[in-house]
Amino acid sequence: DAATWRAAGLTPADRTAIAGLVEIYNRGNLTNLLLLTALRQSLDGQQPAASKGASTTAPDPLPAPPPLPRLDALAPGIAALVEGLAARHPGGVVPSLYLHLAHWPQLLAALPAWAGELIEPGAIVAARDATLRLAAMEAATLRPALDGLEAGKPGQPALAAIERFTQQVIPAMVPVGLGLRRLLAQP
Repeated sequence: DAATWRAAGLTPADRTAIAGLVEIYNRGNLTNLLLLTALRQSLDGQQPAASKGASTTAPDPLPAPPPLPRLDALAPGIAALVEGLAARHPGGVVPSLYLHLAHWPQLLAALPAWAGELIEPGAIVAARDATLRLAAMEAATLRPALDGLEAGKPGQPALAAIERFTQQVIPAMVPVGLGLRRLLAQP
């Protein structure tokens, strides 16, 4: 609640800025996950899963995010907070959302207690797996635009990167971002 945010040293303006940043990540992660999953499926020659169809409603524009900090440029204590959150995720990648949240170190410090189960390693993996199943179904709506691609065309290094980000990194962050949206929406 508002008192908890104040006690953590975060203002209502901070909360609004953080909510905007989280929404930027939610939109980007969901879009990237669906497009890259459709691309990976097409390049792998997978048959598309059944789909309900894509939404045609454009979302409202969001404010520009603050600059993305570099991990090696952060103060050691803040870098440790970012790395501690990243260590909860499989794949050995520091999610850029956590780097972006370094603008609010008080939030990084409070997040393990506030988000609780949402960012526990087992919950992250379970939510990632559910996200993967949903992404595979929704990516089918994008597949007709990719049908002309030949399997293996981008080369194995590119396909390996797409695989890593569509199977590990992005789907692990989608549930975290959506959970943060709910956390930030509480009065």
